Amino acid sequence: MGTTTQEGLNSRCPYFLSYGATVLCFDDKNVQIILPRIKRRAITYGLAGGADYRACNIVYSGRGSRFSVCHREEPLGDVFL
Repeated sequence: MGTTTQEGLNSRCPYFLSYGATVLCFDDKNVQIILPRIKRRAITYGLAGGADYRACNIVYSGRGSRFSVCHREEPLGDVFL
């Protein structure tokens, strides 16, 4: 790779993600930068809109947190932590 700068990582990362499917956190701005250059299937998750799978309808309480797992805005099920 020859460099450890974020720019260097962003330029080489799609090469390493060219085999099989990859699962990426869409909340990371660098993932959003490299995602268009990944040639294989990419599955994204996170809190940000635009992720394939994300936590939605988040409710925080003194006893924990509750949210729905959504696939492209379609609720799949509820989680309580």
